[in-house]
Amino acid sequence: MHALRLVRADEPHEARENVDLRRTLERLTLGTHDRRRGFVLLPFESEALYAALARREFSHSQLKQVEEVIREIDPHVIDSKWDDHRLILFVDAMRQHIDRYEWVDLPLAQLHAAMRSQGPQARFRLWFSRAVLVAFLTVDFLDPNSETERLAG
Repeated sequence: MHALRLVRADEPHEARENVDLRRTLERLTLGTHDRRRGFVLLPFESEALYAALARREFSHSQLKQVEEVIREIDPHVIDSKWDDHRLILFVDAMRQHIDRYEWVDLPLAQLHAAMRSQGPQARFRLWFSRAVLVAFLTVDFLDPNSETERLAG
């Protein structure tokens, strides 16, 4: 992950760091993760997600909620029921909540472009990263009182 940097007041808004998003991703990313809870993302995935989401704003409660969902859908947890098929279903189900699909499709295209350099071995990780991105984009439709598993059918 890149280190945070100071931004001049006259710098364009797009150049500013989304500090809260960056910190959330750091807690989930290998090397900068919260050691008590473990990591979920690899550094290149975290950078690709940040590139696709940096211009969006999230409240602290939304970031906390998304972090919990990301940890819940982590396919590497022992006894996890999440596989590529379930991740695909989750992405499709959450995408249906949005009136304008391009709000999801454009960030997904950015994510694909950023992860393309990882090669074909990253295919499963790409589906997981897609699910993580969609969780961020549809945070308002995530029900904190129900199991995320139900959203994937």
